[in-house]
Amino acid sequence: MPQTNTQISMSSLKEATKLFLKFVKSFSKEITLLFLLQIMLDQIVEHLSGQFKSGINQSFSLIATVLVISMFSEFFLNNAYLLMAAKLSRQASEIKSIHLTKADFQDYLQMIKEELRFFGEVFMGFIYFLFPGFNRLIDYSWVPFVVLFEDQYRLGKLDALKTSKAIARKHFWFISSVLTLTSLCSIGTDYLITGGQSSIFVNRLPVLTAAVIGILLNLYFKLFYCALYRHSRDRAQNSWPAKETALA
Repeated sequence: MPQTNTQISMSSLKEATKLFLKFVKSFSKEITLLFLLQIMLDQIVEHLSGQFKSGINQSFSLIATVLVISMFSEFFLNNAYLLMAAKLSRQASEIKSIHLTKADFQDYLQMIKEELRFFGEVFMGFIYFLFPGFNRLIDYSWVPFVVLFEDQYRLGKLDALKTSKAIARKHFWFISSVLTLTSLCSIGTDYLITGGQSSIFVNRLPVLTAAVIGILLNLYFKLFYCALYRHSRDRAQNSWPAKETALA
């Protein structure tokens, strides 16, 4: 009998909790470097955004700089955390020491490529109408996980977007609720600690505290998403007709 959404959520939370400390230990150097880079980029964005608030130098180049730095911080760095979480999630029971390899870097680049396809589809959905955009956002939410977890994808036998959509089928409200709750948890925690003042020069201790708690939550949620994907994939496979492409 297929697992319910509640059962999948609880199993995924247990797995994330079990692996969390091992995640931090296995990738302590990488996490620390990425964390420091993220702090620096966030503070640059905060400083430049302050010029918008004061009405100073709102040039195209300044706006473009803020957008590029923000995108790098949120998109590329978060994907790096996801890459490490997926590697640990796949190999935690197989090896004691886990290190990133050249193959992982190739997976990372492939994940970026597929996510650009994903964003293009979502953007077109929003152009057509609001709901199709949100619908595609949920349908393709598993795209990076297909890249990182599926051997058949690496062999060119799976399309990441189609596979993600097949796994997400009929679970729009469940996936959207999970993504919303985890996002609100991260945003709410940051606001409760900093009070909305995110400049490290003005609010040093609260901002640093929020940053540390924020990165720990981010890492935990990445492990949670990895487990959630695998359980959702297994459930989807069990309900597919034999003629559909298998993921195993």
